[in-house]
Amino acid sequence: VNDFYRRFVRPEAGEKHLVAVSRLVTVGLMAGAAGFTLLIETASEGFRLLLSFGAGTGLIYLLRWYWWRINAWSEISAMVVSFLVTLTIHLLGRAEIISLSPDAALLWTVGVTTVVWFAVTFATPAVDRATHWALALRRLVATLLQASQAVAYAHQRGVVHRDLTPENIMVGDFGEVQVMDWGLAKVFGRPDLAAAEGALEVVVTDRSQDEAARTRVGAVAGTPAYMAPEQARGEVDRIDARTDVYALGAVLYEVLSGHRPYRGRDGESVWRQVLQGPPPPLSAGHNLPEELLETCTRAMSRVSEHRHPSAQAFAAELEAWLDGAKQREQALAI
Repeated sequence: VNDFYRRFVRPEAGEKHLVAVSRLVTVGLMAGAAGFTLLIETASEGFRLLLSFGAGTGLIYLLRWYWWRINAWSEISAMVVSFLVTLTIHLLGRAEIISLSPDAALLWTVGVTTVVWFAVTFATPAVDRATHWALALRRLVATLLQASQAVAYAHQRGVVHRDLTPENIMVGDFGEVQVMDWGLAKVFGRPDLAAAEGALEVVVTDRSQDEAARTRVGAVAGTPAYMAPEQARGEVDRIDARTDVYALGAVLYEVLSGHRPYRGRDGESVWRQVLQGPPPPLSAGHNLPEELLETCTRAMSRVSEHRHPSAQAFAAELEAWLDGAKQREQALAI
């Protein structure tokens, strides 16, 4: 419903209508699945059909990450043809019209499906790189929005994360976003145990093997490339929700630029860059939305009072941009 119906059939449809259609589609899928079971005699036969169908679409699901020419019609045609070829071979086999081994049936499904979706790919208009970038940007910003809302909730509970990085924002198999690694979190009104230790050491985790991105613990706690200036100076008493807002802005900087705000050969050199001044400014001339650039610049202000007052305010600007992008896309579709 979201990928096909909303995009090609009813781009102006509201959420209530889409939910109703989704319910009808779900019921239809259940009825279709119940009817399909009449075509198979054993569970293993069902698994072979699923394997054949999945193999037919497998190649396109891999190549779409590397070949920009693949578009929505490529994927739709691959799914439809893979299903029809799998079903046809199965029905013809049961009618004893043809006799193919499971391996041969699999190769036929993959071969026919690949030929068809290749033809469809070159027969339909290409999605330009700018559109690909716009779609990827929306997904990344939507992920950062959910992470920002999670951080805002923590702030309401009196907790500052202090180590927000892309590596600490995890996306699950079902699109759920989780903010990880709260080991350096500071609770308002309580002594800072990390700073009280006084030692400056490097903590290495599976997701932070890059020397320049490793977390520092001690009077200066956090990951240098995403550290607010007051955090880099070890001013523990000045760390508050706006310190996390800076880190969220630094993550947004990486989303927009493709690299960290500060780069260096090791954590020490990056830390010194943070102390010296702001990162290189981003330009709207590189297909970067001005609204997001303004949000990023404000969040990464060297003066904490000039940043968004809270992670919730930061999230609100991301949400406003996403809503605007969605409306613009629907207007273009109409």
